[in-house]
Amino acid sequence: MTRDPEDSDIERWLNEGGVRLPTSVDMLDAGRLDEGERRVIACLGAATLSIWHEMPAEIRRKVLQSALSAATYNAALLKEEVALFLRRGQNS
Repeated sequence: MTRDPEDSDIERWLNEGGVRLPTSVDMLDAGRLDEGERRVIACLGAATLSIWHEMPAEIRRKVLQSALSAATYNAALLKEEVALFLRRGQNS
């Protein structure tokens, strides 16, 4: 697999402190999401990271932009997205 030239730009930006993600305490607080929802999000995040360099650069950019686009996450919307994800998984 060849490396995308834009990978080095992304890595340099990350190494220069260009990322300010919400802390996991704010984002995955037990008061906002239950244990099952936090586990689904953690598993999806781990799976994404495990194949990160296999993803096209455009997909990686979208993931990063999505993560960076908000300082906080809407817990109610996140709960709905996790539920929808789980329902779709059961129906496939």
